[in-house]
Amino acid sequence: MPFFRNIKIKYLFLLAVIPINIIASAVYTGYLYRSGEKSVMENLDNRLLTAAYGAKFFTDPHHDRITDKNSISNTEYRKVLLLLSDFAMKINVEFVYTVIVHKGKIVFTSDSATQEAIEKNDYSKFFEEYADASEGLKQAIRDKKIHYDEYTDKWGRHRSVFVPVTSPGEKEYILGVDIKMDYVNTRLKTVQTYALLIGLGVFAISSLVVVLIARSITQPLAALTQVTADIAGGNLDIELPPVKSAQEVRKLADAFHHMQVSLKDYIKQLTETTAAKERIESELKIARDIQMGILPKIFPPFHDKPDAFGLYAMIEPAKEVGGDFYDFFYIDDSHFCFVIGDISGKGVPAALFMAVTKTLIKSTSAGDVDPGRILTKVNSDLCQENDACMFATIFCGILNTETGEVLYANGGHNPPLIIGSGGEATFLEVSTNLVVGAMKDYVYKTDSAALKPGDAIFMYTDGVTEAMNEKDELFSEKRLHEKLNSMHGGTTKEVISHVMEEIVFFTRDAPQSDDITMMMIHYKGSN
Repeated sequence: MPFFRNIKIKYLFLLAVIPINIIASAVYTGYLYRSGEKSVMENLDNRLLTAAYGAKFFTDPHHDRITDKNSISNTEYRKVLLLLSDFAMKINVEFVYTVIVHKGKIVFTSDSATQEAIEKNDYSKFFEEYADASEGLKQAIRDKKIHYDEYTDKWGRHRSVFVPVTSPGEKEYILGVDIKMDYVNTRLKTVQTYALLIGLGVFAISSLVVVLIARSITQPLAALTQVTADIAGGNLDIELPPVKSAQEVRKLADAFHHMQVSLKDYIKQLTETTAAKERIESELKIARDIQMGILPKIFPPFHDKPDAFGLYAMIEPAKEVGGDFYDFFYIDDSHFCFVIGDISGKGVPAALFMAVTKTLIKSTSAGDVDPGRILTKVNSDLCQENDACMFATIFCGILNTETGEVLYANGGHNPPLIIGSGGEATFLEVSTNLVVGAMKDYVYKTDSAALKPGDAIFMYTDGVTEAMNEKDELFSEKRLHEKLNSMHGGTTKEVISHVMEEIVFFTRDAPQSDDITMMMIHYKGSN
């Protein structure tokens, strides 16, 4: 009787080979998980570090004023707390804070908190001791190097980065950024699930090969099984022994070789694809969340203010996240500030730079009704340690709701259009100023215009005029001007909606390459 026609021996063969198959599949699964875990942690750590560098815009000026525990008032501390809390919420991290060493103790010099904690006054106070500081934080203090750590304190369990910082005023402090370990563990669990599914697929394929071997095999079996342990141990480069036997066995050996090559390629491609997809999805989600989450979306926006004007704004993000933004707010009862801008670059850096720029404009404009001075101060702050050489085009205007006078400063942005009460549209004359963030100590000029009741001001980013159709033709300022001139009457929302419809009709099936942002203010006059 032929050797492998004995059923008992076939089953013995399967019992011998299946454990090897299990080991090999487990090795592949572990390898995939370790690769995915590394990619997830690298992305999260980069996110923490990027957030820390962004927070320096707020913490550096604060620490330059610190001399002792009485140097910062509760009001000043709370102002920084609110800025850091807003920043932490916008970039989706748990906490942003700073500490120094004072009389041998680690004490808080700034902190962020949730809205609930702020309302309850439940946050770390100025010079409050950080009693359960992590070892990573202590190490960063000792060696003045960046450290990452996972630890538990009274606020929960975190993954954190600790960045030693020296402010422009030569004040040394540590800037910490936390993210919840629950979030980290959720990401790792997803990677684990993917690795297990792939490992099961590898096991199924390998088991099929084992069945084929058990059905028809001869003497080369011994030689083939000798290299199985090496393959199971992760050595996919081992050379299979030559087969000089029956045609069926040679085909089996060839199939084994094909599986070996395919698994190598599959693991390599899967590792590269998983890492790239994780990085891209994480970056785009963060950027989009930052971009869309901080923009005002309620119109009309001010139910407690006199109805002196109508206002509407919109942003249509491109597939690849950019950095367009708009904002509007009252400086006092009669001065209304409005801003539109476009950040250079794309992705997380652009979204983060946008969040910082928007926050700086709002904080700088408090009590100041001169747009030129506001942009000058914001420009100076953005130029500090701007190693990425990022910049923004910004149009900033302040409307006197009682008189209709508009003071404005333009930082390299597209000129707005004034739409008269009769429907005629003309481009607003703006001074030639540099983009914001390009040159420190640059002074921006303030211009003025007067709006009569019924007049409107229409603002936009270059995503409108540079929208391109399939013939590589631009929508252009000329088409925008003609469209606005052709419309008479209608609310601010209706005008912007009609312009957007015109852009969609013009571009048709051509891909959108940049964010499209528009804002319009219709001045009605004082009551």
